[in-house]
Amino acid sequence: MASNRRSDRITVARLWMRENIITAVLVVFIILSLLLHAVTLGSLWRVRSVIRHQLDISTAQLAEVRQQTVRYNFPVDQTFTIDTTVAISETVEVPLSLTVPISQEVSIPIETFLGTVPITVPLDLTIPVSETIEVPINRDLPFQTDIPIQTEFPIEIRLSEPPLGDVLKQFEEALQELRNRL
Repeated sequence: MASNRRSDRITVARLWMRENIITAVLVVFIILSLLLHAVTLGSLWRVRSVIRHQLDISTAQLAEVRQQTVRYNFPVDQTFTIDTTVAISETVEVPLSLTVPISQEVSIPIETFLGTVPITVPLDLTIPVSETIEVPINRDLPFQTDIPIQTEFPIEIRLSEPPLGDVLKQFEEALQELRNRL
């Protein structure tokens, strides 16, 4: 029992040893933690460098895009229906200039003491007609048709001009500011 008591006793050497083991384990964990932080910070510096490089490339490409012109031929293939009524209310002057030939025999009854005697008179004459006649026209004319349109409208958009150019410039400046903050 005496030996059990000796092992049960806490000695200064045992305490010092326990504290040094705990300290050694803590020092190992601190060194591992510092190494892990150093690796993490190195990775962050590499990622930062890659992001800055990509932001430089994106800013340069966006500046090039702003100098571009987009051309597009907008196709139109459509039929437009027109269905309306055209009201015409107008007076038209029609000039007449013609000659009317008359060639006929006319029977004229003449009364005599013997009774009525018909006399035939031959007519052969030309009558000139020169007149201007006003003809009023008041009509509603229905008008219905289909007009097919097949064409292309050329569209040209300069990306440097407002409003799109302003938006692209703001985006370019935002990328540059983000790059400078990294």
